[in-house]
Amino acid sequence: MLSSQLKESEQILAGVIEYYSMPNITATLFDRGIEEFQKKLVRGSKENTEEVFTLDGTPNDELDRNPGKMSGDCTDGLPLPFGDPNIPLFNIKVFKGEGNHMGNIYLLETQDEEKRQVWHLDAIQVPASVDWDKFIKTFFDALFAEAEKKGVAGITVNDESHHISNYDYISKAVLDYLEKSGIDETIKIDYPKYKKKGYSHLQTDGNVFFIPVPNK
Repeated sequence: MLSSQLKESEQILAGVIEYYSMPNITATLFDRGIEEFQKKLVRGSKENTEEVFTLDGTPNDELDRNPGKMSGDCTDGLPLPFGDPNIPLFNIKVFKGEGNHMGNIYLLETQDEEKRQVWHLDAIQVPASVDWDKFIKTFFDALFAEAEKKGVAGITVNDESHHISNYDYISKAVLDYLEKSGIDETIKIDYPKYKKKGYSHLQTDGNVFFIPVPNK
């Protein structure tokens, strides 16, 4: 996820997703909890410059209260219900360097129509000048590595580009990745149909692209 000036730099994703300890009701429903994620990926470079990015799902009252304001998305003022014990939905904060909060990823733990465990990325909202075309494979590879450990069968994204992200450069990178991976058919996932005043609904309508975790 490099700026245009650093396209040839060493690219490091230091992913640290320290998820919530799942409440009993949710842990029972999904028969597991997301615990910790830590992954560092390096791309070779002729230079010594590096960029470090952190993905952090640790609950944060301030950053989870209204992440759409920072991301510039349609949940501004009406956030998703992060922290609801009945809804396994997580705000994954994206930081650049030392604490520079640059975006959010809204992740739902759920199942597909075949009852396989999946991580659904309902929105990837990172409004920054970064090179997603180069970063997208690194991003998914990092998620795959941890998903395999947790018994997750695949990562899913919404089937409409404007529901993948508010930012065209992200949606395009994801769709290009799907095309290169030969993924062009959608499946169905379960998703919570809650009614909560003051909160946004998920963007998904249950139709998603399924990206299988390798060796699954």
